[in-house]
Amino acid sequence: MTYVAGKSAEQLRRERGLEGIVKLGSNENPLGPSSKAIAAVQLAAGDMHRYPDVELGDLRAALAAHLGFDPSRIVVGNGSCDILMILSRTMLRPGDEVVISHPAFLMYEISARLAGAEIVFVEPHDYAYDLDAMAGAVGERTRIVYVTNPNNPTGLALDRDDLARFLDRIPASVLVVLDEAYHEFVDSPDAADGRALVSEGRNVLVTRSFSKIYGLAGMRVGYGFGAPELIARLAAAQPPFNTGRQALIAALAALGDQEHVERSRQVNAEGRAYLTEQLSSLGLRVLSSQSNHVLIVGLDDAAAIDDGLQARGVIVRPTEASFGLAGCIRVTIGTRDENETLLRALAEVLA
Repeated sequence: MTYVAGKSAEQLRRERGLEGIVKLGSNENPLGPSSKAIAAVQLAAGDMHRYPDVELGDLRAALAAHLGFDPSRIVVGNGSCDILMILSRTMLRPGDEVVISHPAFLMYEISARLAGAEIVFVEPHDYAYDLDAMAGAVGERTRIVYVTNPNNPTGLALDRDDLARFLDRIPASVLVVLDEAYHEFVDSPDAADGRALVSEGRNVLVTRSFSKIYGLAGMRVGYGFGAPELIARLAAAQPPFNTGRQALIAALAALGDQEHVERSRQVNAEGRAYLTEQLSSLGLRVLSSQSNHVLIVGLDDAAAIDDGLQARGVIVRPTEASFGLAGCIRVTIGTRDENETLLRALAEVLA
């Protein structure tokens, strides 16, 4: 089993000889990274022959202040995928079970299978989490339950009360991994928040990312927070110098530029509302997203639509290969110009 990444602009350029490509397939920040992060990396570029040192502690301390936790509750990894892999190696043994709702980020399954665990899949209800069914799927061999909020690729977010009732049903021996890679894009006041759950002492590990709203996907920095005992186990299982010095410096600078975060959030919220309205006006069903992407569902031939968009220089993400979800296309929210380019190309393809 191999993770299927979204197509890059360079790949499409080489395949079709196109220029001016609009990439809306990988949930990247269309505004790019903070100018402060760029400046910090440029300043540190001459020291790339040095191993990381105080930078990891500096970032953990800054994250602790940002979240309102002690640094002992925070682990930093080489992307949140790294934390998921370390968690599986630390907690899972052959014959253990993990519970995953379909569709889901493929790294949950990949990391669990590499540890020898078995997967219990739970089907959604009209693309949304069926939390009752997920709780009912937890058995004596279950060690981890994965929940993504908002979910990828659906963009759907969980209500805080619904998630609390779900957690009430999960045995103390089972860890719930709450993947909040897209948390910063949520604007619903009723959506669940992992920070509150950790503060309440819930048995959850929350993972977040610098790849999305912070625009550092190429740097590979993620983090997790939870009980100090769990965090200590994860940190002990990491190899030395697990995250590069320039990546840590970039993340620290990006975290300090909340102006850029707010602007990114605003551009995303406006683009999400605009795309949802315009795609719906084309006769398409679009799920109500709280993320930086929307999911078009119920397509007769998603592959043909994707091919037509690529021919016009627009990259989106069909979900069958990467999520096992047929008849759907995930679209990242871009700038206004990028969103309009997508809509024009899509109207031509559909016609």
